[in-house]
Amino acid sequence: VFLFFIFASTFNGAVGTYYAKYIIGNENMMGYLMSVMTLPAIIFIPILSPLTKKIGKRNAAWIGSFISLAGQALMLIDPASFTWLVICNVIKGIGNATLNGTIFAMIADTIEYGHWKTGTRVEGMLYSSMTFGAKLASGIGNSIALSVLGRAGYDGLAAAQSESALQAIRAFYLYIPIVFMIAICVIYALYIDGMYPKIISELTEKGE
Repeated sequence: VFLFFIFASTFNGAVGTYYAKYIIGNENMMGYLMSVMTLPAIIFIPILSPLTKKIGKRNAAWIGSFISLAGQALMLIDPASFTWLVICNVIKGIGNATLNGTIFAMIADTIEYGHWKTGTRVEGMLYSSMTFGAKLASGIGNSIALSVLGRAGYDGLAAAQSESALQAIRAFYLYIPIVFMIAICVIYALYIDGMYPKIISELTEKGE
């Protein structure tokens, strides 16, 4: 989930300035679009704890993943409107807040699950692989996006870009992130939920 989330965010960010400049018409607007996604997190994360206690971490994150997907998909209605993109990014920010607020706790749950299933604890391996995967995805995502833009004919010195370059910018900002967001929804659907009390109880009985 975290890997796909980083890929989706990286593709958005890698072409964000280009999208603002050539599609919206003002490259300075991208900073505002990115910042409005952080506002819901400030408001929503404090109430996330009681929400997860009520419906569970997986369910909260799963609902949030659909909200993020909805925010990204709604951009397609009016992708050149700055006002509409602000609204969509606020929606995405609400969904992203649930992922950011639950992902590390869910990683801890999977450590307990692995211990219960295999008898081996791998805290260091799991957390370090998560960090490494995020950095790798960010680097690869940026490289892929910029490489494709170059092959599509993007020219930073040109006053106007070719249609192929504009299509590539739209693809990385609008469409490709949707694929990763759908994958996140599917992964959460497959997440084994409701087993944590049983797992902790059995580990405690074994003295592990």
